[in-house]
Amino acid sequence: MAEIKGILINGWMALLKDRCGQAALTNATESLDPLDRAVLSTTFLPSSWYPYDTLQVLSRLTKKLGATGDDFAIDIGKAMAQHSCAGVYKSLIVDDPLKQVDRISWVGDMLFRSVRRCETERMSESSGLVRYIYEEGVKPNAGTCRSVMGFLIRMMELAGASGVSASHVKCVVRGADRCEFLLEWQ
Repeated sequence: MAEIKGILINGWMALLKDRCGQAALTNATESLDPLDRAVLSTTFLPSSWYPYDTLQVLSRLTKKLGATGDDFAIDIGKAMAQHSCAGVYKSLIVDDPLKQVDRISWVGDMLFRSVRRCETERMSESSGLVRYIYEEGVKPNAGTCRSVMGFLIRMMELAGASGVSASHVKCVVRGADRCEFLLEWQ
């Protein structure tokens, strides 16, 4: 079963609270169907595993708040990286962007279980390629891919890279057999 660490869920929720306010977050949560409300009533412990489908509940909550769009999806990924990699899992970051590219698969293994396999490749002194091969039954959507881009960008920034950009060169949503992200920095 595909699972994620609670710290990622907490990072997403913290972003929603910060951007929309606690009152709006509470109202939107209360307007969800009872099963979604039950999922969100859980206290998500940072180091515990939760069903990957929890991200779909967060996506529905985010839509209820009207916080949508490509930029917001990237911000979700950045918030998840900041919350996890600058906090409890700070040891996942090394102070060298190229070495960080090599560690991305290890980071994924610490935060995701049975979701995807990760391969990385250094492309130059200031770029790297990240490949995600999703497990059978795990289907990302466009928002997932955008949030992954945000996560990768922020992780590289935490590793000391500046001017980080990411492009999604292959995408499962667009019919490819894997998602590939090209990371470039100055």
